[in-house]
Order: sequence, then C-alpha cells, then structure tokens
Amino acid sequence: LRHIETIAGRVEVVDGATGTLEDSYFHDYLASDPAIIHTLGNPHRVTLNLRRCYVARYHEVLSQLATNHIEGCLLEYQDYSGDGIDLDAGQRGSYIRRCTLRRGKIFNTDALDLGEYGGTGELTRGVLVESCLLHDFIDKGVSMGVSVDATVTNCLIYNVDAGVAVKDNSVADIYNTTIAAATYGYHCYNKANSAA
Repeated sequence: LRHIETIAGRVEVVDGATGTLEDSYFHDYLASDPAIIHTLGNPHRVTLNLRRCYVARYHEVLSQLATNHIEGCLLEYQDYSGDGIDLDAGQRGSYIRRCTLRRGKIFNTDALDLGEYGGTGELTRGVLVESCLLHDFIDKGVSMGVSVDATVTNCLIYNVDAGVAVKDNSVADIYNTTIAAATYGYHCYNKANSAA
C-alpha cells in the first residue's frame, strides 16, 4: 500500500504475508481489536514494513509474531490504554528507526510496548529502537515486558512517567539516549511479583 489514506479503517497482515505500507496516512480508528495496523504471524510468521507513514487518532499499532521494519513514521494521539507501537513477540532483526511517537496522554499509554505474545512464552528478542523521539506519554517511553531483549540507542525521551521500564528478566542495552522530565529515567522492577 503506497500513497493511500485510510479513514476509520484498518490494515491486517496475517499468516506468512509481508505487508509494506509506505508514504500513507492512517487515522481516526479507535477500535482496540483489531488495531488500526495489525499483524498476526500465526501459524506462519509475517513481516511488516511501515515506512514514512502518519498514524493519528488511533488505539495502537499492534504487531504480533512478526519481523518489523518501522522507520520514518509519525504516530500521535493514542486512545485510552493503547500504545503507540505494541510488539508482541517481535522477531529478531526487528527495528523502529527515526520515528516520532507523541501525545499519548490518556490512561496507561506507552510510546513503545515490547512484550510476549499472549502468555505463550513467545518473546520479543533482538529488537532495535534507534534515533527515535518519544514524548508526552502518560506512562512509559519504552516498556519492556517479560524477558525482552532490546537495544535503545540515540533516542530522546521526555515528558513521560518512565523513560525506559525494564521488567521481569528483560535485558536492555541503552546507549547515547537522553531522558528528561520523567519520574523515572530507568524503572527496573519485578512486575510478575511486585512484592519481590
């Protein structure tokens, strides 16, 4: 899909497909299920190429069991408890580069949420977040759930509750990144057992 506008609609990439969305505008779709841009690589993994797109007034971009190549995008005005980009079991080699995510000011909204797929034990591994601007989120700039392995480099994150949250055996490599106006720069904790 190139040079298109999708109003109050969605795009899905499923079961072994490769979806390439470039130079397009997706907006005004607040449903959480399915998301405005949704991948589900079950039973066969999928690839999402999202380049130079504008996504606005939406719940979240949800990519499950996929290799993700997301670059040069602007995403803003997420809905209640949505996330800018949510990767569930993001596959090794995935990246989010030169993107701006902003204005997620409604309850429990992260810029980037990296986690597992539906309690199956399939994890997000080997994801690169590079040269991104993440700001004005009620919750986290980058949220790493269960056993995530990700690198955050050359990013600016500000006006968030936590710049980077590292939870439950996750491994975060963070380089050359500035975090400002945050309750926590790095928030490292045991979410599965908060009493631990």
